[in-house]
Amino acid sequence: MRLKVIVKTSSVILFFFILFIFSEVIYTLNNPERIQYCQYFLIKYHISRTIRYAEKGHVEKSINNLFQAAKIAIKLSESQQSENFYPTYNKPKMGIPNVNNLHKDLADYLSGIEKPKLEKPYPFVYMAKIFYYLALIAYKNQEYALVERFLQTSVLLASNYATSHVELANFYQRMGEIDKSKSAYEFCFEFEYPKDYCKYYFNLNFETNTTPEVGFLENDVAIHYIQAEN
Repeated sequence: MRLKVIVKTSSVILFFFILFIFSEVIYTLNNPERIQYCQYFLIKYHISRTIRYAEKGHVEKSINNLFQAAKIAIKLSESQQSENFYPTYNKPKMGIPNVNNLHKDLADYLSGIEKPKLEKPYPFVYMAKIFYYLALIAYKNQEYALVERFLQTSVLLASNYATSHVELANFYQRMGEIDKSKSAYEFCFEFEYPKDYCKYYFNLNFETNTTPEVGFLENDVAIHYIQAEN
């Protein structure tokens, strides 16, 4: 008899718990602000995992969690994308070759990043800055496919900030991919805020076939990209 009462009570509690969860899901799906908060929370969650895996030396897991955060952030920011030029993020995972000091350098950098606030525009712009510095690390280790992917992601996270546009265009020009370089500049021209900055470097570098070292705008990134806030 006592067992039946316990089972019945447990069933009632479970029923109301499921009902509560279901009502919360319905409320969230019909509340854009709640959905947005959940998305910001997921960004912070993946960045926390990025840091934790980097501290343990698991570089691929660290990077792929960062790409998961970027995938959410890019969708959330409604970033304009060029399908012929920038990567899609349906399958953001990628392998990180263990060559030179690449794994160590990436782990050292990623273990020291901060968690962003769950407010605009910090997750997007701060993450763009992270991917910019990852590109510099990859370039130092001569992993040019990673440089491209990291800079592309930086551009998509903060398309209104010109420095990553210009660095990507300059990288392509250094690699001899002139059409891609021009496309990178033209993509930047589509945005009102950074287009004058991009046009300046288009005339200064692209038109004169001048190719500074990758990272030549690092000081501008440090000044203009928003820092994470605790």
